[in-house]
Amino acid sequence: MPNWCQNNLVVTGDPQMLDTIQKIAFDFNKILPVPAKLNDEQAYEWRCNNWWTKWDAGEVEMKREDTTTLLAYFATAWGSPIPILKELAKKYNTVIMLEWEIELGNGKGIMRIDKNGTKEISKGESENYMNLSTPENKYDWSKNGTL
Repeated sequence: MPNWCQNNLVVTGDPQMLDTIQKIAFDFNKILPVPAKLNDEQAYEWRCNNWWTKWDAGEVEMKREDTTTLLAYFATAWGSPIPILKELAKKYNTVIMLEWEIELGNGKGIMRIDKNGTKEISKGESENYMNLSTPENKYDWSKNGTL
């Protein structure tokens, strides 16, 4: 059984692009498909190397804050699927703010992801760790990190 990573996202962009992302519903195979010619063991390795997690997103929740802002939550095994989010940002010209935390105190951080790449804002348990659920930030991630 893996350590689970809680992924809270704020995705901003063109309303039509956000509509498409909502339809995809963070189905990783629709974003970075596993090649069909692989057997089960090869597909597992491919997912680990290309998604940075062994399984697709679980417990996906989404809520449209307004026409240009989508709030999302999902869980993944081991860590955040950064390659998936980079592909989403590049393909749909969006900006993604990601707050992630791995259970059992195994790490947390915040990243900004856009079509040009990623920028780590903070990581770990340091005093400068920024939390998207603080009062000065408008997004309330209640209920154990979900929307």
